[in-house]
Amino acid sequence: SGTRLIAEVVQSFGNNIGSDLNGPSDNLLFTLLYKRLEILDTTKDEFVKITRIMLKGLNRPLHDNRLSADEISLCHQLASQDRPGHDAFWLKERVDNLLETTGSQPSAHFKKRKHDTTTSQLDLGLETKGLYGWKEPNSHVLLDRFLELFPNIKYIHVIRNGFDMVKSNNQNQLSLWGETFLGQIPHSSNTPSPCPLGYEKGNLSPKYALKYWCSIHRRVLKLGSQMKQSQFLCLNYDDFCSNPDQGLEILCNFLDLPRTESNLTKARSFIRPRPTSTSSTSITTSSSLSASSKVQSSASSNFRHDMSVFDSDDVAYVHSLGFS
Repeated sequence: SGTRLIAEVVQSFGNNIGSDLNGPSDNLLFTLLYKRLEILDTTKDEFVKITRIMLKGLNRPLHDNRLSADEISLCHQLASQDRPGHDAFWLKERVDNLLETTGSQPSAHFKKRKHDTTTSQLDLGLETKGLYGWKEPNSHVLLDRFLELFPNIKYIHVIRNGFDMVKSNNQNQLSLWGETFLGQIPHSSNTPSPCPLGYEKGNLSPKYALKYWCSIHRRVLKLGSQMKQSQFLCLNYDDFCSNPDQGLEILCNFLDLPRTESNLTKARSFIRPRPTSTSSTSITTSSSLSASSKVQSSASSNFRHDMSVFDSDDVAYVHSLGFS
């Protein structure tokens, strides 16, 4: 996926994106803590407490990352029941991994490390040298709340052609967050059985998939326009792949990554070149994609839907972002 590629490139420069990762490099601690509808209704104090756990799970250097008894109790609570997409056993594995890697609960194969007692008070600042963060496709849902806690956070949003995304079999975000962003989605009466990840199949049609894509991109780009150019980067996946050298330069400038030939060679090894974009449409955003701060259009999609199934304003919005 597009986000996996960027995560692997960033990690190849020696940056920390967590230890409990799946194949696509999603941070599974984020999934435990945040990927649930209830997170939208948490108070600021509750959200801060959850985010402290997230930061400790990243094992930031020069911090005491051990969890308190209350934090451990909260993690066990979050893993106590099945939720859409993940059963309780899988969630408990995330807790066990967190407790082990932070030294909060020694295990038979875990060697307890020494802790720096001078930094026992965990704060929410990003003052530690080196980069740390996470990749998780649902992060955009909580971007506004993370901005409230981390005014200087850097956020990278990977964008792909909306017409391509609606053909994907993975519509988990639409299943989970669809009603939050779109209102109630009509459910199909002839598909009552659960799909493989445990979500109840509803009307996850191309129409609603594109509507969701448009809704979340309108929101993310609006939030991005309110951030400094040094904080928000919208990366076009196809453009990044078709011109890796330019894409790496943009990414390195944004994150201030050391551009040694060794680092760049390793980063390039993750990128599969794609055909050069043929469209010249572009839009202005607050990102740092180029000297003129524009998001260039991606290569034209080879996939074609019957456009009559989509709402015309959604089609127009995808086109306005330079996609065809």
